[in-house]
Amino acid sequence: MDQVAQNILSIYDKNKNNTIDMDEAQKLIGDLLRSAGLNINGQHILTLFKAHDKDGNNRLDAEEIKKLIAEVTGKQQ
Repeated sequence: MDQVAQNILSIYDKNKNNTIDMDEAQKLIGDLLRSAGLNINGQHILTLFKAHDKDGNNRLDAEEIKKLIAEVTGKQQ
């Protein structure tokens, strides 16, 4: 796992299962969007979460997290 994903997981993965579930993602995605200067609502968060949960397990793993961050920040990780 790369350093960026590891740092995100250490902050937002409250149950320490090395993934971000929907509850944890609300804070993560909200923080990312606010840091990018974007207004957010629950629908934005849900849409981004579902778009990046490629395997459909209702959790974001390290690779999915990296792609989410790249999309929101416009920077490839």
